[in-house]
Amino acid sequence: MNAQTESTTLDTLEQAVIKRLEKEVRAEVIDVTVLESLTKTLDTVAHHLKRRDDDLFRASSM
Repeated sequence: MNAQTESTTLDTLEQAVIKRLEKEVRAEVIDVTVLESLTKTLDTVAHHLKRRDDDLFRASSM
C-alpha cells in the first residue's frame, strides 16, 4: 500500500467511524460498548493520520 492509498483509506475510515458515532448517539438505546469501541478506533486512526502529517511536515522541511 502506498502512502496516498493509506492516507485515503485512513481518511475514509475516519469519516465512516464519525458517521457511525453520530448514528449511535442518536439511537434510543445507547450501547456504551459500541461507543467505546468506535472511540478507540477513531483514536487509532487519528494517531496514524497525525503520524502521516508529521512525516509529511518533516519531509517538506528537508
